[in-house]
Amino acid sequence: MKGELSLPSSKFEVMLDAGHDSNQVGYSTSIQENEYTKEVTSRLYELLKGNDDIKVSLTHELDEPLSLTKRLEVIEEEKPDILISIHAGYDPSPNLRGMRIITQLPTNPEHDNSVLLAKEIQKAFDDESNFVAVGYYYYVPTHNEKVALAFVPLEDKGIREYETLNILQSESVPTVVVEGLNINNPEEVAELTTEETYQKTAQQYYQAILEMKEKLESSK
Repeated sequence: MKGELSLPSSKFEVMLDAGHDSNQVGYSTSIQENEYTKEVTSRLYELLKGNDDIKVSLTHELDEPLSLTKRLEVIEEEKPDILISIHAGYDPSPNLRGMRIITQLPTNPEHDNSVLLAKEIQKAFDDESNFVAVGYYYYVPTHNEKVALAFVPLEDKGIREYETLNILQSESVPTVVVEGLNINNPEEVAELTTEETYQKTAQQYYQAILEMKEKLESSK
């Protein structure tokens, strides 16, 4: 109704970000990164929609491109309880496999909750067949006056003056970026991009979110 006030939701708010879209497809090998992110995000979104205790939203419609700047505006306006940005990673070695979870930097006010979320996701995915690393990304200067994205394990507590990914810079929303596989590993891609494994991946994220919800609500 026009003029009606929109009251804040009392539900646990989860925002999902499919890290790539039709304009910015990301890495491309046997699949495109935006295809992978759409498949995982859409299934996880449907699972969360079925939970009456959770409010779920997207930074952008999965079939519609939206710039990173606009997505950041959506995040800061909505201020969900947690944000998960879903990606595929790329390593030059086609033999490396596994997941990377990137947290907000130690200097960020939401660092502790970002790490808590990362560890819940790590716990949901880590098994004998799937290595899961948690850490930080820093844009580190190189010898040619450019910058390179460097992964630093979570155990390395050194404070650096370098920047991280823009989507991890919110100081009001606990955020993680998850690279679900090495898109340059053909065997891993084939294994993790079937209908069955997409659904399993969404279910693992879902369980991690439920654990995070319980921990945050019990700490209030």
